[in-house]
Amino acid sequence: MAFVPQGAFFLAHLLFGLVAGIVPAITFRRPTVAGALPASR
Repeated sequence: MAFVPQGAFFLAHLLFGLVAGIVPAITFRRPTVAGALPASR
């Protein structure tokens, strides 16, 4: 980490976190909120 500027280090981790959160959210999304409720099964 000492060789990488702190701004670039922060932005790289921010970008990774966005991708790591958005990709599964899009992949595993349900069509409606009601589909996520246990009573709808």
